[in-house]
Amino acid sequence: MHRAYCLNILPPPPLRDAAALDLPCTQRDLVPLIAQGMTDMQMAIALNRSEAAVRASRRDLHRNLAAHNRAHLVTRGWQYGLVTADQVIAWLR
Repeated sequence: MHRAYCLNILPPPPLRDAAALDLPCTQRDLVPLIAQGMTDMQMAIALNRSEAAVRASRRDLHRNLAAHNRAHLVTRGWQYGLVTADQVIAWLR
């Protein structure tokens, strides 16, 4: 999804007020990693956390962003500015 937004294949979703979003760092750190398609284990290794802690944070993140699945979570992350076009372009290189 994030690639489609950056490459203008799909129109990006409307932006939301990031000030209304109060996410702890443990959840906020997951959004770019999920956008890259990482598994819970890969995120745990990248963040030096246990897989169980990452899984719990991801579940809380889904609830806090009212996201139904990972793709929806990435869309919500894009809307709140938690994933940026600059990040995605850097990942594609």
